[in-house]
Amino acid sequence: MSRYSLFALICCVGIIVFAATIGCPPAPTGGDGDGNDTACGDQGAGCEGDGDCCDGLTCQDFSCEPATDGPDGDDDDGGDGGDDDGDDVEPPAEGLLVDHTSATAYDDIPAWAIEDAKANFNIFYGHTSHGSQLVTGMNMLDTGAGTLSIEENDGVDLGHEGDLGWVDTTRDVLDQAGSEINMVIWSWCAGVSDNTEAGINAYLEAMNGLEDEYPDIVFVYMTGHLDGSGPDGNLYVRNDQIRDYCNANDKILFDFADIESYDPDGNYYPDGSDWCEWCETWCDENTCPDLDCVNDSDCAHSVCFNCYQKGRAFWWMMARIAGWSGSADDVTPPDDGGGTDDGGTTDGGDSSAEGGVPAERLEPADLTYQGAFRLPEDFNWGALGMSFYPGGDSGTGSLLVTGFELLSDPAHPGETCWDPSWDCYASYGEVSIPTPAVEANWEDLPGATLVTPLTNFDGGLASSVHREYLFVSDLEYVPQQGSQTGDKLYGSINLWYAEGVAGADTFPTVWMANMDGSGAQGMFHVGPEGTSPYHGRKTGSYLFTAPEWYADEYLGGRTLITGRSRGTPGDTFEEISIDAGSQGPTFFAFHPWESDTSTGDLDALPVLYYRVSFPGCAGPNVGDPEECDYPDFTMCDDWTGGAFVDNGTQRAIMLVGYKGLGDNCYDEPPVECSDPCSASHGYHCQPYERQVIFYDVHELGHSALENQDPWIVVPYEVWRPDEFYLSDSPCYNAGGMTFDEDSGRIFIVERGLGAGEENAVVVHVWSL
Repeated sequence: MSRYSLFALICCVGIIVFAATIGCPPAPTGGDGDGNDTACGDQGAGCEGDGDCCDGLTCQDFSCEPATDGPDGDDDDGGDGGDDDGDDVEPPAEGLLVDHTSATAYDDIPAWAIEDAKANFNIFYGHTSHGSQLVTGMNMLDTGAGTLSIEENDGVDLGHEGDLGWVDTTRDVLDQAGSEINMVIWSWCAGVSDNTEAGINAYLEAMNGLEDEYPDIVFVYMTGHLDGSGPDGNLYVRNDQIRDYCNANDKILFDFADIESYDPDGNYYPDGSDWCEWCETWCDENTCPDLDCVNDSDCAHSVCFNCYQKGRAFWWMMARIAGWSGSADDVTPPDDGGGTDDGGTTDGGDSSAEGGVPAERLEPADLTYQGAFRLPEDFNWGALGMSFYPGGDSGTGSLLVTGFELLSDPAHPGETCWDPSWDCYASYGEVSIPTPAVEANWEDLPGATLVTPLTNFDGGLASSVHREYLFVSDLEYVPQQGSQTGDKLYGSINLWYAEGVAGADTFPTVWMANMDGSGAQGMFHVGPEGTSPYHGRKTGSYLFTAPEWYADEYLGGRTLITGRSRGTPGDTFEEISIDAGSQGPTFFAFHPWESDTSTGDLDALPVLYYRVSFPGCAGPNVGDPEECDYPDFTMCDDWTGGAFVDNGTQRAIMLVGYKGLGDNCYDEPPVECSDPCSASHGYHCQPYERQVIFYDVHELGHSALENQDPWIVVPYEVWRPDEFYLSDSPCYNAGGMTFDEDSGRIFIVERGLGAGEENAVVVHVWSL
């Protein structure tokens, strides 16, 4: 067992919480003597004899029996065992109507809102069989990792006229020592159909009284299910009474009946019953999901699509209560500033850095989207690195792009270099730049042409670091320097499992080659090897050029910049460390070589890095984001492309990457991370999103001049481009990034497109 695995086992044992289901007596047998009756009879001949248990209701096609288990067959449907952290939640200041439009809008819910609902709410839900439709519907939906904690009392509902026994049950639950319940929901069975104005008022007044008594608890009101009596029936009048009260008094209303009254196209069925007759017709004429559900068995008293719709509406309600605005454009958490017209831009973290020049800061609003184009299939599972080549494609300019993301032998395509006899190397190719287009389907985009086929450009040097556990991360075109005989290509790698391969030791990450890939030199360590803060874990993921004016002013003439985010400590386990990794992206500037043959370490200068607080910031299953220098750092953050972007008046250093938004979950037993993107062993931080972050170049310059600690500089802007095709919880990192200063074009790679394991690549283009 590795040292990190042992540490996780000792210090990070997960706590599993189960929500108890309050027991209830079985439904009494009816008076008709057949022994098969539910609490309202067997819904057939002889059910009139069950009048005692149903308070004199006439026999109808519904019953009031305690709910049976949902489709998974356990006793705690709805995902008991969530994050029972007992956090106080603030009930919404305004009311919320959850109706048939909410079910339709389920597809607009951002992943963060679902995750926040799971993390922050512990629900008590009192219901019988009809109320179980919500839980059944929730179980039909794939909402990613994690669960929503619901404690069910599935033997008691809101009863009938004036029945307030549920009020004392609510108090008993909320007054229990250590109760972490912060939301209460009660549903009806048939209790609205035969109710009176006074009886409904008693329900409304009791709910309002509980809200006054427990101001920190969210209470959800509900209408009763349809019974076929139509708009002239008592049910409609009583449901409208509930609606009017909730609307006038800013309550949260789950409109059970309304959801049953409309199909997904918005057609109204005023005379329907709880069976949802339109559901079967609609599904016959449209494509309904395969719900793995049996009508009237798994979905009590109804068809499965009815439960499905209620589950969608319920998750919409939870997302809204969690803080989502309800807009499809609102893709960011409220504490991150929400969505904007700039494609989801938010302010960066609070910075105490000096030297910034806000008037010169480049903003996403300064960028104009030009469209995108496809890369040839040669770059599937590649394009982690990209560089603009001014002299390429007969002088019109081209892109140099890294090939397969791992070292590879062309004789064994798509495989890691596990066989020592294979000839493994890093490759790159040159592609033309077609006129980009804006297309809804990436497959309709114009395609780039391969100008120079994939070429070995490291001479096998990178395999001297490791043959398998590294990525071919980036490359950069550099014009001829000093006594060199021609232009050069610099390449970089990142050792993705550095801790297992090199332990606490550092390693080189950069090499240099001629433009045709020959004459490779390296591998070079960025900065003096063995001297803090220089370490291989901090470099190699991205590589780009700084303009000469900036290099002269701040970097001692150094024009190349590399960096990486890898948040693991060295071997000392100090509380705070700068020796090995960085819990956030880094920038290390270095001089390019001036001769064709070079040896030694690169002459480097630290510009940006973040301290490692371990396990404080990002320890497995115990890390606290408040202890991180970089805002909301996770161990899954992966920044893959960078560029110094400057239009003469506005400028920024930009990075594109893949950002974890969840906790630093480490899947050491008994902890299970349930990451929908990966079942591999290690850290999981779902959900994920692509981000482009902007740094103030002058704040960074002051750090390079040692006027301030580098770790106090944070991005001033976080941008989530709407133009990415995979914008909703993607499972692939982004790719390379480069800037053509003459035309003012920014090129950003998007990987992960296509079906299955295709991992096709497009390049997005913006202009200044």
